[in-house]
Amino acid sequence: MAAKSLLKNAALHYLLGASLALGIGIALFSMLGLWFIGALMVWTACALGIVSAAYFFSYGRLFRKRHDGRIPIWAKVVFLPFFIGIHIYNRIARFKDGTDALHKITDGLYLARRITPLDIPLLIEKEIGGILDVTAEFDALQFTAYELEVDYLNIPVLDHDVPSESQLIKALNWIHQHRRKNQNVIVHCALGKGRSGITVLAYMAMISKNQPLEDVVEYVQQQSERFSPNKKQMRWLERLHSQEKLAFDQHAYLIVNPVSGGGKWDQYKLEILSVLEAYLDVTIHETKENESLEGVVNDAISQGANLIIAAGGDGTLTAVAEALIDKDITFGVIPLGTANALCQVLLGAEFYTQPIEASCKAIIEGHTQTIDVAKCNGKLSLLMVGLGFEQRMIAYADRDEKNHSGVGAYLQGFFHAVGENEAFEATLTCDDLPSQTIKTVSLVAANAAPFTSVLAQGGGRPDLTDGQLDLTWLEATAHPISNIANLMDLWSAGASESSSSGVGHQRAKTVKIETSPPQDYVIDGELVGKTPITVETLPASLRILVSNDSEVSLKEQ
Repeated sequence: MAAKSLLKNAALHYLLGASLALGIGIALFSMLGLWFIGALMVWTACALGIVSAAYFFSYGRLFRKRHDGRIPIWAKVVFLPFFIGIHIYNRIARFKDGTDALHKITDGLYLARRITPLDIPLLIEKEIGGILDVTAEFDALQFTAYELEVDYLNIPVLDHDVPSESQLIKALNWIHQHRRKNQNVIVHCALGKGRSGITVLAYMAMISKNQPLEDVVEYVQQQSERFSPNKKQMRWLERLHSQEKLAFDQHAYLIVNPVSGGGKWDQYKLEILSVLEAYLDVTIHETKENESLEGVVNDAISQGANLIIAAGGDGTLTAVAEALIDKDITFGVIPLGTANALCQVLLGAEFYTQPIEASCKAIIEGHTQTIDVAKCNGKLSLLMVGLGFEQRMIAYADRDEKNHSGVGAYLQGFFHAVGENEAFEATLTCDDLPSQTIKTVSLVAANAAPFTSVLAQGGGRPDLTDGQLDLTWLEATAHPISNIANLMDLWSAGASESSSSGVGHQRAKTVKIETSPPQDYVIDGELVGKTPITVETLPASLRILVSNDSEVSLKEQ
């Protein structure tokens, strides 16, 4: 770990402080009866103890500082003793420093200490358009309160530490995009020495590819006497530089279905581009009717795209993903459809309140996972193949109905299917096991499913990374009312990951399904054809961007 010894020293110092505060607190309380002051010392001990652990494990996200630079109120309260201490230390250090707040490194790029309200006139004078903050422990100024239009990005890094490789690439891209627009940029940490210094040095190394790193270091030192990364930070950057891992040529190709969700692209276009273009070089392609998305993807790759983003409904996302199977290209998704079932799986809880923001956040944070996909009679499925209730629900919710009622169209279709209660026989052949015949009203073969897709969860939520399909079926009943009980059993099975008498479940890598009479089926919410079908998994075949708190991300952590 970069800067490991310094981080451990900091951890030990905070641990020592915590131990002293705890001892003083106990003494004040037990020996002198000063319970209030004693409680404050115990509070200080707890705060410093947690901070010590964060330094030991290099966990810069401890204070939950957001992209806009705000630290949540609860974190400010919990760690108040620590924050008071670092603010006092920072003020003393700034007073002793005596140098200018900003040091110009090259045209449009400045290295700085922490920005305060006193620096506002200087920001206006230098026409600063972007501020990159690499501190984890200080709130950012709310620039709108000073009527300043300044783009801001936080990369939370602990003192003496370095960003992760993905954080550094994100920072380099952000600086690069702002400089392309001729916007002046500040990079700052607490005192403008280590964290910000190593970030600025990385950027300068990128735009000086033909110069040795030693010459770039000397140049930056000449521009700023404050610049002083520690030895471990320098070794870390030297390693990345020698391995040619520093880059800001993220070329994203955004493939948009403009009619998805009744035309959501027109509604969210400015919001999406304002976020992505701050980090990425974005090329936009709006799809046309009957256009081959495989051809669009191949054209994008030939133009140098290393990130393909699909914006649309599940059908659009699946079509683009199919062209990326087993390719060394990262895939991002933006939900513009009606159900957006795939995005529910990939984007975590934030999807349900802010779907567009959650998808853009996942793209710019760059957290990737390699996931399984499935093929049904040769056609790609990212989510699930459905017969019975699932198919009838989709058939009922046609395009006009979805545009009119949204997700409500699926609910209406579901209750309509349950009421019809049409049973059928299905013969399942799973892997090399003997065939079995069931009588059912609903059969689903799932690679993945959101929590709302109860019909797919006979064994709990399907896992996108286990290399298997989850087969779930409901036993046929004589009366529609009985289906309600089975559905409740299925919901219970999904919540507890246990089996139920009315629910069948099995896992397999490949399944062949034959039915009597032949049944229509759907793939990822699209009506496709009739049985028989063969569904098989393609393990670890698609590299995709996911939210840090999504289920697929948490399963692999």
